[in-house]
Amino acid sequence: MLSDPFEDLFPRRVSLGVWVLFGLLVLGAICHRLYLIYGAPLPLNDGGLFWVHTQAIYEGGLRLPAVVPYNGLEIPGSYPPLSFLLAASIAWVTGVDTLEIVRYLPFALHVGFIALLAPLMRAYGVAWSGVLLALVVLILTQRSYEWLIMGGGLTRSAGAMAAMAAMAAAVFTAWAMSGPRAGWAWAGGASLGLAILSHLEWGLTAVLLCVMVVATRAPRWSVALRGCTMGAVAALLVLSPWLWWLSQNTGFAPLGDAMATSQHSTAQYYRALRAHLFPTFLTYFAIVGGYECLRRRAFLWPLLPFLILALTPRHFETAVTIPNSVLAAVGFAALWRVAVPLLGDISGRLRPRARWTSEDFRRPAVFLVPMGFAAGMTIFGTVSDWKSDALEPMRAGDYQAMLWARDNLPPGAAIVALNPDHWAADEVSEWLPAIADLQSLGTVQGREWLPGGAFHTATNLSGQLKANSNCPELDAFLSLEFPEAEYLFVSADLGERVFDCLPGAQVFADQGTRIWQLKQ
Repeated sequence: MLSDPFEDLFPRRVSLGVWVLFGLLVLGAICHRLYLIYGAPLPLNDGGLFWVHTQAIYEGGLRLPAVVPYNGLEIPGSYPPLSFLLAASIAWVTGVDTLEIVRYLPFALHVGFIALLAPLMRAYGVAWSGVLLALVVLILTQRSYEWLIMGGGLTRSAGAMAAMAAMAAAVFTAWAMSGPRAGWAWAGGASLGLAILSHLEWGLTAVLLCVMVVATRAPRWSVALRGCTMGAVAALLVLSPWLWWLSQNTGFAPLGDAMATSQHSTAQYYRALRAHLFPTFLTYFAIVGGYECLRRRAFLWPLLPFLILALTPRHFETAVTIPNSVLAAVGFAALWRVAVPLLGDISGRLRPRARWTSEDFRRPAVFLVPMGFAAGMTIFGTVSDWKSDALEPMRAGDYQAMLWARDNLPPGAAIVALNPDHWAADEVSEWLPAIADLQSLGTVQGREWLPGGAFHTATNLSGQLKANSNCPELDAFLSLEFPEAEYLFVSADLGERVFDCLPGAQVFADQGTRIWQLKQ
């Protein structure tokens, strides 16, 4: 085990009462997440394309498909396949419907992601009291589970779990690189390969985490180089069957098209730093924790948020919860150590005839100055933060309308789904072609794997559709951009908005959801 840079901050012993409280907190968090999942008619938010991919593997006898039919398109089967294979294999062995697997498997994998923070910090030598505090922070941070337990979390949670396993193994690699202990390097590399096989961006994050851990904790550069080399070889061995399959079936062009959609731009960096550098309730402690880590030469944790942002800005908000939970725990412990004697001094000064000196104001400045700065950051972050509704379940009317469309509309009919949410949180547009077997003209998902800038074209059209969702602008927009549309699906999220300007007739209405037939 490595030496603990925070040895004087965290008590070495944890009382039984603390363990009980921690267990109750974990139980409450699990129940809350399961309540969100169980109460929804479909897997939360996204995941329609992933369910179709999983179903294709299941129906193909657990063989990878070269092409996945979705939304009237032939999507190359180039997506990292590990989580799809895992879900299809569970369905194959247990007989459980693949839709239910896609609903609950992301939750199970995200539990592993959170739990792996414990061996990671213990490998760093952190006492159990510090580990539990960081786990509490991670559990309570919404972004640590928001995009992992939804349907699309099937790949994200698997990648996150494998990335954490790779990082923990990398710590042991830096600690011992001789004899049989060198097997940690192979284990870390294998976990790294599994992360890439699950989710490309989590795979890149895993590479960054492993390199940073070995570089900052290895006793010598030769040890770091040897550990990284062994890990890279192990990762390539794990990846080689999939890479060979890609070369023989889809080629590597779709993979390049998908990676090109990642948002590396100055505006993206600014938005992330403005609103998501630290979750607002962590800001007080995380900034102080960063300073404390730098003072103790524990450079890994304060550097990781910025390196993750530079490497993978699109999924930065989720990945950054790993170092932020550690920073917040360290910051809390550091402030507590200063605050306890300070409060004792103040209580003594409140006695009759006590005299105040300049020394009484110097010690408060040790934490009042960073706390004041953190408070300003918190207020700014609260005002500018984007409030996500990604975990809200699909409305019952929308789901019933999809089932009606599946049973009553011609397969493959062209339909436009109208929903006010941003395309990334528009579950109606993604699930409609998966459930009803229709061609949803405004759906973005899946097009990142197509050539010719299809993804950016689709996102622009989706934004324009949502901006022109009132009559008569909607009629003009549909005639111009989607002249082939036969039906219009109006989500219940749009309320009682009137569309009397549209041609055709309303053919379905239930619980606020409506479907128009635009063409006879």
